[in-house]
Amino acid sequence: MFSFKLEKSLIKGNSSIRTFLRQLSILFGCRSIGIIIGIFITILNGRVLTVEDMGQFNLAINLSNVLVIPLVFGTNTSVLKILPETRENQKGTVIGTVFLCNGLMCILGGILFCSFSFWGSGLLKISSMSWYLAVIIAIVSNLCIVTETFLKHQQDFKNIGLGKLISSIVLLLAYLIGVYYLKLIDVKLFLVFNVISQLILFLILVVKVDFHQIHFSLKVAKDIYSLSVLYMLSWLLSTFLYNADIYILAYLSDHYEVGVYSAYQVNVRNYFSIFYHDVFAAVFLPTILSMKIKKDEIYRNVNKWIPAIFGIIVMGTAAVCSLFIISYGKQYELNFLYVALVALGIGFQSIFFLINSILVIEGMEGAKLSLAIMSKPFPFLVANIFLLTYLFGKIGTLIAFPVNQLILVILLLYKTRRYREGDTNGC
Repeated sequence: MFSFKLEKSLIKGNSSIRTFLRQLSILFGCRSIGIIIGIFITILNGRVLTVEDMGQFNLAINLSNVLVIPLVFGTNTSVLKILPETRENQKGTVIGTVFLCNGLMCILGGILFCSFSFWGSGLLKISSMSWYLAVIIAIVSNLCIVTETFLKHQQDFKNIGLGKLISSIVLLLAYLIGVYYLKLIDVKLFLVFNVISQLILFLILVVKVDFHQIHFSLKVAKDIYSLSVLYMLSWLLSTFLYNADIYILAYLSDHYEVGVYSAYQVNVRNYFSIFYHDVFAAVFLPTILSMKIKKDEIYRNVNKWIPAIFGIIVMGTAAVCSLFIISYGKQYELNFLYVALVALGIGFQSIFFLINSILVIEGMEGAKLSLAIMSKPFPFLVANIFLLTYLFGKIGTLIAFPVNQLILVILLLYKTRRYREGDTNGC
């Protein structure tokens, strides 16, 4: 998709490019199958769960997506920047330091999150058990993300893809046994299935990490986490904004409205996120960092392809969203206005994610820029969701998503251009 004007002879003679293409094909194949399995599970959820329970399930899953961020603490991005610049005999120190710190984060974060269960579950109108399960999913997902980051640096995309494929198959088997053999249809049971799937993925990935000569270093921890905190804050703001709509709708409306909204917006958005992080960013970011492509060329080619990417994403999202709603059965009615709003929102978000991911090549300055772009308009964007939802219900929530994403894209393009021109006064 991205043309960096590489000649065939250069590709043949460059082992890193050949490795990139080979690993990309394996990862893409495994994740494509995994996504198909996931789509089948999502459709199964839509058919066997009531509309209200669908909303409850998606609330818990999206809660885990937010809680995982302070646990990972941005190391999934900072480590990919730091490890290529680290001497071979020091890489074990980076790995050991991150794993130890992350273990402490899991313990402290788990205790803290569980202590908020009464307040949080009441605010989102979910059960305390669903809250606890969301915390457990966040902890295990965090372990998967951190472990996967080291495998990305090792360019072991094959085992990443195979691990995620196996975990998807396990999740599917759990659903089939639970729903059709045991005749058990329960939101909390489905959340337990997700915990088991993520735990299996972690066990598969962790045995592939090179733990040779691992050590802990306080200095290394300071270097990593001083950069990571900026990525974490930016990620936390973007993800909270990404999920604030369903939280606000849950607070202002009833379970049925949340269920309908999640069927249109949340399920499709989650699969876009999976595709972006697990297929595109998983290979794209570590590869461009290792190939040492000139920054100007990267920005130029990305900007060139923005209109095509936007159009493809919008049309693809509209088709997928429509197929989802039809597949869920008679309890959901296909509304083309809802589909159009979802598709536009995902299209704008894809452009934001793409350009924002490029900022990792700028190191600390890129992290600061990314955080500034998210933090300054954040109160207004959240207020926009609340106001439109308060006034118009779920249609207002649907409208707020593309509007907010368009604002972020405009800010990101403007700020990035100023930064590239050397004018950082407004960042």
